[in-house]
Amino acid sequence: MLTRLFVALLLAVSVTPAYAADAADPEIVKVNGASIRQSEFQDKLLQDYGQVVMENMINRLLLIQEAKARKITATGAEIEKRLTAVKGQFPNDEALSEHLKRTGESLESLRMDIANQIAIEKLVTQAADIKVTDKEVREAFEKNKNGLAVPPTRHLRVMWLKTKAEAEEVAGKVKAGGDWDALANERNVAPSKKFVPTGDYGFRAQAELPPEIGKPAFSMKVGETKAVESKAGHHVIQVVEARAGQAPDFEKLKGNLKEAVLGKKLQAVLPDVVKGLREKADIQLLGPQKGKKL
Repeated sequence: MLTRLFVALLLAVSVTPAYAADAADPEIVKVNGASIRQSEFQDKLLQDYGQVVMENMINRLLLIQEAKARKITATGAEIEKRLTAVKGQFPNDEALSEHLKRTGESLESLRMDIANQIAIEKLVTQAADIKVTDKEVREAFEKNKNGLAVPPTRHLRVMWLKTKAEAEEVAGKVKAGGDWDALANERNVAPSKKFVPTGDYGFRAQAELPPEIGKPAFSMKVGETKAVESKAGHHVIQVVEARAGQAPDFEKLKGNLKEAVLGKKLQAVLPDVVKGLREKADIQLLGPQKGKKL
């Protein structure tokens, strides 16, 4: 195994062309003084993963084109519902904006991606004549019932402090009636402060939290404020409110369950739908790939 790995690495290095120093081709890594340039990195990515990425892009474009040809679109309400679900994965709009900036996207391009995805789902559903019955939804509920229960949650506020003494001092001030938000804005050094300045975690289940926060928080009483020390640092935790766990409710969950069942069916038939579209499509490789077959 080690020999094969070494040979693979050797081949990968040996076929890398020599790149002249070029301001348009910056160094992106240095290893013991030896440079790896941006063009080397991009060429290697194209060589190793380019075919897969190209195939996926072609398939997606074919699906979008077919949806447009059939006049299948997403409604504004459908787009906003999906966008709301995406936003729910971030603590606030600023955190989402930062993520989009890092990935080179915008809120408008995200909306367009969502609209295209919904249209593709509708297309495949229509093309394969997919239907989801009430019986299938009920079976999915019974099969996954244990994992569908809502766990107990707690509304938490958390500050990270530099030292144990500082954590105890801040906890004391909060207990004495000090303003949590003002103290957090001044003293909190959590990495997430940029996105959550006051350290308000909202309602969280214990499994959603790092152990150094979750374990002590779920042993505290509502209204309690406590200085906690862990391997990750020094914290002040406040439990604002607690909610009991809930048994799974079919009526509340059946909409999401139906979407999950539909999603599995879509994945199962998608290759056949794409195959049919490719068979009648005119796909031409241009540039360096010209003449090659997909």
